[in-house]
Amino acid sequence: MNEIPVYLFTGFMDSGKTSLIKDTLFEQGFAKEGKSLVICCEDGDAEFTDEELEKSLDDLELEDKIEEENKNNRIPLRINHNIESEKILKNKIKKLPEDKIPIIIAGGSFNAKNRVTQTTEAGIQMLEELIQKIDNKKVYFVIGHKMEGYEKAIIDISKKLHKKFEIYAIIPKMVSTEEANKLMDTAITGIRISTENEGLGIYKSFNYEIFERRSSVVIAFDGNSPVSNLIQEAKNGKGKSKIYVNEDNYNLRVKAKTLQGYVTSFKMGDNIINKILEDNIELI
Repeated sequence: MNEIPVYLFTGFMDSGKTSLIKDTLFEQGFAKEGKSLVICCEDGDAEFTDEELEKSLDDLELEDKIEEENKNNRIPLRINHNIESEKILKNKIKKLPEDKIPIIIAGGSFNAKNRVTQTTEAGIQMLEELIQKIDNKKVYFVIGHKMEGYEKAIIDISKKLHKKFEIYAIIPKMVSTEEANKLMDTAITGIRISTENEGLGIYKSFNYEIFERRSSVVIAFDGNSPVSNLIQEAKNGKGKSKIYVNEDNYNLRVKAKTLQGYVTSFKMGDNIINKILEDNIELI
């Protein structure tokens, strides 16, 4: 009887398990002598593309067979299928305006792994006050790729108040079908595609597109390690960024302590919008 090796990869969230598997399978010639099967028992930001699977893994029809056989299991067994952003969203690609000031809203896209941003009534009220008071001829919004949480709220509130803003999204090279469909919303003025395959790395493109080139305002409501990286890039950029972070969020509170003097902290329910407008009168 031929022995079939089975490899089990475990580890903390955001520890690089999928990246290690991809490096082993696709870059080191591990699967040259035969087909391999990968069973993913969680969703992560690192993805297996169809192109990679077709080259190195067993027939994709096997996934459907596994799902059918395990349809009553509580843990879904599935392989993530991402698509190239440029192929499906090429008509949305536009340059960021040079005659307006960008306001970056972080709270929805800047989560590692399965963390999801939950909005609060106080946070939504803050955004509504901001949108009411700023001039849509002078500013535009920039969000991430997931169209969730406070980033999605920007669109909803603008529609509610019948106040149209230009809204741009900076997205990774690979997105899910669900994310792509959301980004096709007519409320999204345009997109910029990062050189990073995964959402965890899009903060680098915020730096290239905005923080190194122009002044900006960053309002961070929520997130974990990716939002901390975004704040660090905003602080380090050659452009002048005014940064405001929600200290009710643990990761942002820790980041604010390391960047004392460079960021302004607020708590949900604080009168932070007036402070932001006092610091940035060019927004009104």
